[in-house]
Amino acid sequence: MSDQPNNLLSIWAQRDFNASLSRDMLTRDLILDAGVAEIGDDVVRRNLFNANEPGVFLDPDHLSTLFQDTAGTTPVTAAGQPVGLVLDKSRGLVLGPELVVNGNFSSGTTGWTDNSTAPATFTAPSGAGLLTSDGVARARARTSFTTVIGRSYRISYTASASVDYAVGTSPAAGDLAAGAGASLSINFIATTTTTHIQISTVTSGVTSFDNISVRELPGNHATQATAGSRPLYALLPANGVRNLANGSASVGNNAVWLTGTTQNGITMTKVASGFDVDGLPYVDVRYQGTSTGTNHDQILPFSFAVQSGVAGQSATCSVIARVISGSVSNVLGFRARVSEETAPSTFIGIALGTPVTASTDTVTTATRTLSTGNQFRATLSLDFNTASAIDVTFRIKAIQLELGSTRTAYQFNYSNVNIAQPPFAQVGALLFDGVDDFLQTPSVDFAGYQILGSELVTNGDFSVDASWTKGTGVTISGGVANFTAGSLWLEQQIVTQAGRVYQVTGTTTNSIFGGAWDNAGQATVLNDPAGVSTATTRNGTFSFTFVAADTTTFIGFVASGAGATTLDNISVKEVLRPADKMTVFAGVRKLSDAARAFVFNQENGGVQRIAFEAPSGAGLGNYAASSGGTINVAAAAAGAAPNTSVLSMSGSITPANLTLRQNGAQAAQNTSTQGTGNYSNQPIFIGRFNGTSFPFNGYLYSLIVRGAATSADLIALTERWVNSKAGAY
Repeated sequence: MSDQPNNLLSIWAQRDFNASLSRDMLTRDLILDAGVAEIGDDVVRRNLFNANEPGVFLDPDHLSTLFQDTAGTTPVTAAGQPVGLVLDKSRGLVLGPELVVNGNFSSGTTGWTDNSTAPATFTAPSGAGLLTSDGVARARARTSFTTVIGRSYRISYTASASVDYAVGTSPAAGDLAAGAGASLSINFIATTTTTHIQISTVTSGVTSFDNISVRELPGNHATQATAGSRPLYALLPANGVRNLANGSASVGNNAVWLTGTTQNGITMTKVASGFDVDGLPYVDVRYQGTSTGTNHDQILPFSFAVQSGVAGQSATCSVIARVISGSVSNVLGFRARVSEETAPSTFIGIALGTPVTASTDTVTTATRTLSTGNQFRATLSLDFNTASAIDVTFRIKAIQLELGSTRTAYQFNYSNVNIAQPPFAQVGALLFDGVDDFLQTPSVDFAGYQILGSELVTNGDFSVDASWTKGTGVTISGGVANFTAGSLWLEQQIVTQAGRVYQVTGTTTNSIFGGAWDNAGQATVLNDPAGVSTATTRNGTFSFTFVAADTTTFIGFVASGAGATTLDNISVKEVLRPADKMTVFAGVRKLSDAARAFVFNQENGGVQRIAFEAPSGAGLGNYAASSGGTINVAAAAAGAAPNTSVLSMSGSITPANLTLRQNGAQAAQNTSTQGTGNYSNQPIFIGRFNGTSFPFNGYLYSLIVRGAATSADLIALTERWVNSKAGAY
């Protein structure tokens, strides 16, 4: 499923990023996976981002979206390379219109400024810019263009020789991008509404440059500026990871497959390695010497694998072995072993496989179930008689450590970033180190997605004394409603439709109770009947939503008893397109439950949160989803590390609901109040909470965040697409 290495510019040139590769990209995959023969209106209907919904769609399986640097100049081409930029596919990677005026110099120097140091010059006599320099004074040309703060742009040019470029917030600044080259194609994120680019000479003589282009690259692209905090690109089997013996297939690596060590008089030497006739990786190990220790000694050819676990969990170490030369007269056999331990490596017990002394391939398997320990240690060993001369060579193949009690089909674990199981394809993922790796997007405006209907309140600015029913002691004058004391009330009847959501906003100078009811007179009391919305204290500038229960609703306010107050700017509008609905999908493989970890999060000062955690606390062995307006709630699902899961969450602030699904089925639901308001307009952090704490240790196959509610059918189809990468179920 992974793309072959590509240069992004050549891909863009080939595709031209026209409408045929726009926002139906994801749904096309979904429909094909579902077996639907035709792609038409169904694609538009099911498309996650067809209405320009805010969000992000990160798909590390597509190499064309991965770069080692934040500017997008160095593509990711191989497992183990760092990832500094992941392009967001939610907008289809369709470049926007050209922003540079006269970038091909068809109109001479129009739109450009000569910023050269005399006697150097900038001219454009023949459809190209010419920079003429004597090698001392520099020739420079600059232009500016309009940008939107926080958005990403792609800039490119060609030149006859290397030139310096500077992209920045002032005419000569390179604070957004700077460097040199004879051709260029990089990304930058605008920090001002006017951005400048300057091209200047590096060498003497005449240097021509042309085809200056700046176009927006829509999307919320994820970046990491710090090289040491970038996740690694990993290739994993599409049917999921099972072999936990990292490096076991790298048989030529002496750091993994040991050689030249001596223990109890026996020297172990790696004499050969490669791939056997059956295609399995092997190591030939010669054991030679006179034993001085007791039997059952670990003369280790393989650097042991350690895996955390919980009580009741089982792990199996298995390997194929055979004798290829020498005598086994004093050898009890070669076997697999699994120890149960507590950190730091306190031994509790051990499981031993059947010793192998045959000259034909034989599987030796050991399985241990944790009782009180918290980790497994898998090793290989040669057992022998005491005080015996030994000279024997074993061929050792296909070592595997996995959870469960049986050996499954072998996976080639070359390293933690390269695991394969033919004939299954390898898929791309991001490996976060659990220390400081993370990515972040620009601010994603979920709150701004909201669309409101027409005004339903009459005289909400209190410009006249009309339209409101007032209790004794309430007056309307001076453009406000005046409450002279506590327990005074004011209300207005509005037309609503049952089941629809409405937003109420206003301002007050002191605490006041405000709410919405489905019958008259309820503003005269402070308790809420079986109505629409609880009468809650409002203060300052306030906003709340309610779901109408009838064709008419009463908006009411009651002074809370805190003294005189005024009320103003009351507005009630139907929420036609809500910004308090959210759907998130992620393919995740977590490697540890030792500490709380965030797969992703977005929040505004501790509220308006969306997040996935893996786990939600040290040692909990779970996944958790969070959602909230002014109040955050959570829902959790089981899954002790190492664990691969396809997670999806549906969040709704009003009416309050958070549903967490795991591997295609509902795992948890929380209907506790999430307060009021909408989701936030903040960056999304991936792999670390707010980029500062709770780092994630594991793989991310995909992350899709959609600022809208999603149908059950589309949720199921998207989960299937995510699982086609993660292989969780």
